[in-house]
Amino acid sequence: MCFPCFRNLQCAFQAAFKQCFLFGRLWARAADAEQITVTIDRSYSAVPLDDLQLKGAVSNGKANITLPEFDKEDFFTHVAGYTWGFSSDPEGKKIEYYGGKSYDFTKDTKLYRVLVKYGG
Repeated sequence: MCFPCFRNLQCAFQAAFKQCFLFGRLWARAADAEQITVTIDRSYSAVPLDDLQLKGAVSNGKANITLPEFDKEDFFTHVAGYTWGFSSDPEGKKIEYYGGKSYDFTKDTKLYRVLVKYGG
């Protein structure tokens, strides 16, 4: 058996494996970087639900994502005379984002529900 030939084959295999591994990691990072996630906290429900995740494709450094509307006929999510919205501050008292509207996001963001009397 010719050890130098075997050694070269082994080195070539290792080099190819490293390239595939590195390319795979770079590709995964690039794929992650091409979308932005907006996570909506839904722990406010009478029966807490898992967070809702909305994903948007990145174009020119931002993703345009439409936020969900609150169901005005749902007893648990609608209060007459009040406006529901979202805030990036878990203790927020002011609406930054309104349901049913589209916004540009430049990074992953977590939003929390806000209830404000007649306005934002």
